[in-house]
Amino acid sequence: MPIGAIVEGLFEFIFRIIKQILVELVLEILIKGPGYLFAKLFTFKRTKEIDPDSFRVVFLGLLFWVIVGFTIYSLFYSNGTVE
Repeated sequence: MPIGAIVEGLFEFIFRIIKQILVELVLEILIKGPGYLFAKLFTFKRTKEIDPDSFRVVFLGLLFWVIVGFTIYSLFYSNGTVE
């Protein structure tokens, strides 16, 4: 077995693990975290539990980042930072 195939398989395995860690970090923490927080804050029935894997949590998380991005963009243009 050539050494190149072994090294290629090893690098493929390492990059697959790094990719999985980054996907989990972005999805679980950066999107579902704020989404779960806002779903919990704005749920009227306090006895009902929020499912952290629900569509509502992901939607609210994405909406949060869209609002943050739009706010930052607007602030840059209103201050004349970006021409």
